[in-house]
Amino acid sequence: MPGYVPGAQPQGKTVKLNTNENPYPPSPEVIRALRAALDGGGECARRYPDPLCRELRQAIAEFDGVSPDQIVVGNGSDEILRLLMTVTLDPGSEVGTLWPTYSYFEFLAAQCDARPVRHGVDTGGRWPDSLFEGGERLLLICNPNPPVGTLQPHEMISRLCEARPESLVVIDEAYIGFAPRGASAVSLLGSHANLMVVRTLSKSHQLAGLRAGYAIGTGEALAALLKIKDSYNVNALTQAAATAAIGDTGHFESTRAKVIAERECLAAEMRRRGFEVPESHGNFLFAIHVRAQEIFEALAERRVFVRWWDKPGMRDGFRITVGLPEQSDALLRALDEVTAQLGR
Repeated sequence: MPGYVPGAQPQGKTVKLNTNENPYPPSPEVIRALRAALDGGGECARRYPDPLCRELRQAIAEFDGVSPDQIVVGNGSDEILRLLMTVTLDPGSEVGTLWPTYSYFEFLAAQCDARPVRHGVDTGGRWPDSLFEGGERLLLICNPNPPVGTLQPHEMISRLCEARPESLVVIDEAYIGFAPRGASAVSLLGSHANLMVVRTLSKSHQLAGLRAGYAIGTGEALAALLKIKDSYNVNALTQAAATAAIGDTGHFESTRAKVIAERECLAAEMRRRGFEVPESHGNFLFAIHVRAQEIFEALAERRVFVRWWDKPGMRDGFRITVGLPEQSDALLRALDEVTAQLGR
């Protein structure tokens, strides 16, 4: 952990709020689907999985209101992003991102010997003019964008696609399940040939351990993904679990509502304690404080883990995953201790 100074051995239960995992169990239908697959005499292990993920793509198509032919499924959205870079970039190419944003984008760029170009945003999330004027072949844009959770409307995404017709604009919607209804850029795909949407089931559908993600798009970029992906990149158990998770919209809606409600309660409590907390549309909050690093370190000593980065634009705050109400209570108790100790 950057900035963590070891001290006395921490005591008590660990409160893990640093990886943006969903605190609720997956749908009971997921467990049933996994058991059914395993009860089949071992066939799901002996046989290769469906290389085209047909049942899962059909379930995604119904969930998102698109055609199965517009979908490519991957071993998590990170695989989709890596494949997109592989088919789009040459060594030395530039890939545009916001900053701060998902830090894995720059790691993926390095794997392709590509150069990341940062377009800085403030805590209000406003996209800079440079984003609309650059020449990068590929743009990777999170919406909502971590670590703050800012959300851009459809008008801005359309403007970006129109301003950059030679660029592939990829909207990473890892956290769209916690944003207002209708916020997804999927509805814009028919209007912009250079637009692609990438999703994961890790956050909103509680499948981080099973690795399922997908891309929705049209045209050459989507066809290229199908050409270079591994034949059996999504295993049989993941396909069964993801199909069941997508199909249980009631569970999705219930857990989504709980996370959003807890997010708003926690944000209010953090602000009451003197933290600046910008509005978030993800399953996390970014808490800004002049002593952010010290607070992060003191929380870690109490086995309360949040996320802090020693990077430009991120040092003045830390990201908190929205957990269960009892986890929020434990965090707030620890914060009260820490800020009292530090003298606020």
